[in-house]
Formats: sequence, structure tokens, C-alpha cells
Amino acid sequence: MDSKARFTRVDVMAIPAPPFTKTWHPIPHREVIEGLQKVVDAKGIGIRQETYSVTNKGNNMFGAWTLDVEQDGKYVQVGFRNSISKDFAVGICAGTFVVVCSNMQFRGEFVEFRKHTSGLDPEEILLLGSRAFNKVLDEGRLLIEWQNQLRDYPLTSVDFKCITFDAMREGIFGANHFNAFLNAHGEEARLAGEHSLYTFHGAVTRMVRGINLFSIDERTRTLANLCDAYAIEYNVRMSKAGR
Repeated sequence: MDSKARFTRVDVMAIPAPPFTKTWHPIPHREVIEGLQKVVDAKGIGIRQETYSVTNKGNNMFGAWTLDVEQDGKYVQVGFRNSISKDFAVGICAGTFVVVCSNMQFRGEFVEFRKHTSGLDPEEILLLGSRAFNKVLDEGRLLIEWQNQLRDYPLTSVDFKCITFDAMREGIFGANHFNAFLNAHGEEARLAGEHSLYTFHGAVTRMVRGINLFSIDERTRTLANLCDAYAIEYNVRMSKAGR
């Protein structure tokens, strides 16, 4: 299975898990999805959109659900991963989905995770999901607030060139995506009516959403650090200028 392809819930749930051992209890992707669905249903939260990626012949799965929890035109998103080949623990993280710009980002920190040990079963998945969703909703709202604050930091043409170069140097996106980024930023700037860290961030997240979901959390975490560093530098410049 191609990691860059997108799969449906039916496709992912059909992937079988290997047999248990005394110390390793691989949970099928189907049970992770079903467990999280039960948590969402119990909390009365709807799912607006689902996206899935897989790697390693279907052994590793990453899912993204856009929840029906909205703030300032953005929806809270939950990301979850599972491996039935011992590559990583099952985990859940928070993110946002911006409807107007159709971009996606994850905070990158898995708020709950659990190794595939002998004690891992569907009931434990439910407990994991319940704990995680409480944290995810808080993290998602904080992330939305952080994104909105980026509007306070305008980008001059020189600043834009510098931060774009830094993004490419940090591996957030490559030179082969440069034109796609410029097009995305033009659309973000048109929609927002400004040139700021907010439009830069929106353009990058809009562009990288088409990349394999397994890399989105790392790329957006690096992007967030880059934006924070620019914001600090901007505040220092304003302070020196007496503004």
C-alpha cells in the first residue's frame, strides 16, 4: 500500500492484525477506529471528515478526524496512529482544520499513547480514547488561539523571503513545492486581506496536507517553532524601535 495514497475507513478496517504473543498484543486498526468512534458518540460529537494513510503494507496507520467542534472558522481535529508491526505505540494527538483555507495541522505531541503489551484490549482502547479526547479538545482550542495570534505579526517582502527560505532549509517543504507554496500563499493573503505570519502559516499547512499524514505532525511542529521564533524577533525589533 502506498503511504501517499488516501484510504477509506472500510479499507483500513479490513487490514488484519497478526496473532498475539505473550508480551505483544497488536490491536487491529479496526478496533482502534471502533473504540474512538464509541468515545465520539458518547460525547455527542460529530465527525465532519475522515482521512487515513497507511505505510509498511498496511501495518502502520494514521487517521485524521475533523470533529464538529468549531471556533473562529476552524474545526478541532484529532489524529491517531496505530502499528501492528511494533513500529510505534498507539497514540492520539490534537490539531485543527481550517475550513476556509482547507489547511490542516497537528500540534505534533501525542497526548495519549499506549504500547501493545499483553494488557492492551478494546476496553483499554476506550479508556485511552476517553482520556485523550478531553485533552484533545483543550489542545485544539489552544491551537486555534495560537493561530489567530499570528495575525499580529505582519510580513514585509524581505521577511517573507527570509522565513520562506528558513522553512525550506528546515525541511518543512522542498524546492519542488515552491511554486505550489506561492500559489497557496497568494490565496491565503487574498482571503485574509493581509500578509502576516497567519497567511504564511496557512499557506504552508494548506500545501503539506497533501503529503503523507505520517509527516504532517513533524512538519507542522517545525513550522510552529519557526513562526514562534519570528514572532520573538519581531517583538524585539519593535521594542528597539520604541513601538
